[in-house]
Amino acid sequence: MKNITITFAVILLTALESTAQFKLSGRIQNIKGQDSIVLNIPFIYGFYPENDIKIPVKTGGSFSYTADVKEQRFVSFQYKSSSFTLLLRPGKALSLTLDSAGKVIHMTGNAAAENQGLYDARLNEVPLFFKDENK
Repeated sequence: MKNITITFAVILLTALESTAQFKLSGRIQNIKGQDSIVLNIPFIYGFYPENDIKIPVKTGGSFSYTADVKEQRFVSFQYKSSSFTLLLRPGKALSLTLDSAGKVIHMTGNAAAENQGLYDARLNEVPLFFKDENK
């Protein structure tokens, strides 16, 4: 009986550990050639180039990455001159459709609602009071 309980506990922990992933995928429209996307996943907090993960974009514009996350994490998503914040949560998935400049056109997946809210909040945009008044 003890061996069955231990075996069941090991199987259960393995199953729970395998769901600690976030699946990010998508497509960039009208892309020519190959390119890459950068995810900056901070260890604790902050933006450091050492935390950059380059995700290759294939010739057709598709990309895919599976991040091991054991708890929710805020990450920076960068493509071309566009940058925005994503929320990665274990067991969730997000698919993005971007234009060639990096603007998000569409989000789908079970993590789309919260990430659409973060995108709409424009957290990475320069606040109005910091913008140059002479422009």
